[in-house]
Amino acid sequence: MSMKKIPEKISQVCEILNSDNEIGIEHRLEKVKHNQKIKVIERYSDELKIVTKHYADIISKKVSFDVIKKLKVTKAPLMTGDDSVLENVWEEICVQMQFEESFFWDTYEFHIIELIKRELESLPKQELQAIWLSTDEFQEIFNNNYWDDDLYGEVEDDEAAYIINIDSICEFVLYNYVLSVAVNENNEKIDTYLNGQ
Repeated sequence: MSMKKIPEKISQVCEILNSDNEIGIEHRLEKVKHNQKIKVIERYSDELKIVTKHYADIISKKVSFDVIKKLKVTKAPLMTGDDSVLENVWEEICVQMQFEESFFWDTYEFHIIELIKRELESLPKQELQAIWLSTDEFQEIFNNNYWDDDLYGEVEDDEAAYIINIDSICEFVLYNYVLSVAVNENNEKIDTYLNGQ
């Protein structure tokens, strides 16, 4: 741009800013305020997600710990047989996660989910909501602005976050907490069993 055109451009900009049309200074100030407000909301939303995820993580770990504790005291009947070196259902789950799932895996998974459900029943609604908001299913609904009326029923948009899908929460805790511990669990009996395979 040549130096001669700069004053002309400044003059045009001043004209636009001083005019009363829709791109005048008031409109521009409103747009700036609106953009700043959106940035604040987005920042707050990101921070809220972090806090919610942290809260959900703490609750999910506690639920997982309680479920694993119950699986460790469940001694019989073991699918690996009476002469197995494994002592409890938890060790059988660990072996299957580290080696291969048995023919009875669906039974194990069903049992774990039932234990998770029982633990979830004792939680306050706010804790269930925190976990629900952390599930992949909720994130998909939130990010895609998609709500399945057939699955969840008809609700207003602002009510969607208050609906809790227990099945999604159970899957979330099962795969992200209980089974992720089982993959890394080691003890002498598990090692002995795996080395014999």
